[in-house]
Amino acid sequence: MKVTDFMPKGENTIDALIENLRKRERPLPDVELFKKQLNPMDHDVMDQNLRRDKDIIVEKYKKGANGKMDVYEEAAKEKVNRIALALQKLVVERAIAFLFGNDPKMSGDVNSDIEKLVFNIVSKIKKANKTRSTNRRVARALFSATEVAEYWFAVPAERYTKYGVSTSYKLRHKIYSPLAGYKLYPRKDETGDMVAFSLEYTRVEGNVSTTYFEAYTDEEKMVFTRDSLSANDWRFKERRPIPIGKIPFIYAEQPQVEWADVQILIERLEKLLSNFADTNDYHASPKIFIEGILKGFAKKGDAGAILQGEKGSKASYLSWDHAPESVRLEIETLLGQIFSLTQTPNISFDSVKGLGAISGIALKLLFLDAHLKVKNKEETFTEYLQRRNSIILSYAGLLHTPIQSTAHEMDLDDEIEPYMIEDLKEMVDTLLAANGNQPVISHEQSVRRSPLTDNPEDDYRKIQEETKARQTVDVFEETF
Repeated sequence: MKVTDFMPKGENTIDALIENLRKRERPLPDVELFKKQLNPMDHDVMDQNLRRDKDIIVEKYKKGANGKMDVYEEAAKEKVNRIALALQKLVVERAIAFLFGNDPKMSGDVNSDIEKLVFNIVSKIKKANKTRSTNRRVARALFSATEVAEYWFAVPAERYTKYGVSTSYKLRHKIYSPLAGYKLYPRKDETGDMVAFSLEYTRVEGNVSTTYFEAYTDEEKMVFTRDSLSANDWRFKERRPIPIGKIPFIYAEQPQVEWADVQILIERLEKLLSNFADTNDYHASPKIFIEGILKGFAKKGDAGAILQGEKGSKASYLSWDHAPESVRLEIETLLGQIFSLTQTPNISFDSVKGLGAISGIALKLLFLDAHLKVKNKEETFTEYLQRRNSIILSYAGLLHTPIQSTAHEMDLDDEIEPYMIEDLKEMVDTLLAANGNQPVISHEQSVRRSPLTDNPEDDYRKIQEETKARQTVDVFEETF
């Protein structure tokens, strides 16, 4: 399919083509709102118009005409406390950590030598492109802006050999996020298959602002531009074929940002903490209530100082015993609901310091909610990662033509494994009990996995030599 196939009937202008390609099933994400919610300094509690400083009257002194100090009052502003919390970022980052804390494991039906070669080439392409980090950046963009796109393309390279075969091209990729100023326009048919993908962005060079519109189909890429010098009229810039026969984009979307369900709770928590901080400024320091007439008061810093009053006068500290309890309860309730509703485990030091040594089963129960969230996210990312493998397979067939037909037929999947702290001792004990206390790994492998050696191969060789020396019996040694 060509880009021009999306020209509306009866039209023949670039504006009409672009307008048709811009049609979306849902509105563009509200990027400015998401950025504001992600940045603590832009929260409502920091807004001077929404949370105003207090109007107060202060006493000031000036020397009068008679040489004495006169007292007068003047209006002033007292700054209020503004406590903003980066809980939105925390929800996003913790979801990413559990989803892609472990690198997804690629698998597929790999039997013949040529299938193994294809598998190795795809693995090396992904390693060279650092897709482990890409996965985290993709998830961050999706969770923070509700959609993301990933573009794969080939660039010329003289005798490139990092993929295990010699090629004249290397693969690169780029992530397009609404948070970075990109507008994404996926176009799907009645069956849900993507038939076109377009993106729009703006670049500023000097005093000229240029907007780019790139449209992709399985056959071609077309680029249009407009700038402030050309009365904002769209102009054709370039047209290129797509060599792999499919749209080289992976696109993912979700209905709302990760923190959408708890945004109102976060705002209430920030307001509550800020108000309580203001109250503490007034009432945290002890205050003395005096009944009667005070004759003398200790100077600041006097040790063992006393108050002097007339007969019958009384002095006592004002205490504030019960008022903070309701505030503390609401703070704890809000935090609990924020973590619970977003399926975010509270693994701060204060939360886990009293747990002590816990078993592997207890750890799994502790992170059960986070793992259930990962399972829900697999609905999006299993398909996402599978399409990435499909695009890489198509490029791999072009980079090394002897594998082209095999790469075209192969299907590779990535299995997502939620992050978990491993209880190795419990796992080894279980395996030993299951196989009758027989070794579960080889001696060489245990040396390789030891953190106490910098050269496992050399240490393993020395261990073998020392073992052999201990087992050798000197034939000339007296045994009686």
